Amino acid sequence: MSSLFWFIAVIFFIIVELVSPALLSIWFALAALIVLVVSCFITNALLEFGIFAVLSMILVIITRPIYNKYFKKSIISTNVYSIIGNSYILEEAINKKTPGKIKINDQIWNAISYDGTNIKEGEEVIVDNIVGTKLVVRKKD
Repeated sequence: MSSLFWFIAVIFFIIVELVSPALLSIWFALAALIVLVVSCFITNALLEFGIFAVLSMILVIITRPIYNKYFKKSIISTNVYSIIGNSYILEEAINKKTPGKIKINDQIWNAISYDGTNIKEGEEVIVDNIVGTKLVVRKKD
C-alpha cells in the first residue's frame, strides 16, 4: 500500500477520535502512523496491513485497561438514585397495609419495608431500592 493510504488513515482515525469520547481510535491512528513510516521501506501491502492489525490489537489490549484505571470517571448517582443506600428518619410508621412517609430534601416519599415488617415512626431506615414511587427501606441496625 502506498504511504498516502496510511497518511489518510492516520488523519481519519484522528478525526474519529476527536468526535468520539472513547479514546479507542487513537491507537489505530498510532498504529497507522507507525505503518506509514514502515511503508517507506517495504512495499508488500499484505504485510503492511498485518503490521497495522497486530499493532492496533497490542496497543488497545495494553493501554485500554490503563486508561480505564486512571482516566475513566466513576459513575456518580444523581437524582433519585442518589437516595439509595442513605439513611433517613421515618416520618410516619410503616405497617403491612399502608406505606410510611419519609421526608427527603423537602419532598415526602412513600416508603415500604423490604420484608413486610412494621417500622415505627421516628426510626432510622436505609433505602435499599426504589419501586415505582415507593422507597423500599429496612430498619438501620
